[in-house]
Amino acid sequence: MSLSDNYGIYLKPTANIKELILHLENEIASIKGQLGFCNIRGRNKDSYEEQLALQVKSKICYNSKYTYEELLQEYTHVVLATGDASYAKKVQNYREDLELQNILLVLVNIQVIY
Repeated sequence: MSLSDNYGIYLKPTANIKELILHLENEIASIKGQLGFCNIRGRNKDSYEEQLALQVKSKICYNSKYTYEELLQEYTHVVLATGDASYAKKVQNYREDLELQNILLVLVNIQVIY
């Protein structure tokens, strides 16, 4: 399932992550492959927000005072962009691919190669 195939939304990442080099206290490890993407967020011409805004045909209402529930009374489709996941968790209209528990934090120096 992809945004482009299912919804006609096209997002261009800033770069592909091809290698991670982990510098541990006494060792160095490397992970190579198609590891993911980097993207820019916020007020930048290449950010995901700007890319999405260019593809939306509807008017974008910034700083709305209305709740999601109030907007659903008047509109069939509502897109929320609050900047955090708190509202999405409340209305539970998302898919969770991974939930982490009992996380071990290891401090390493990571070098990302694009």
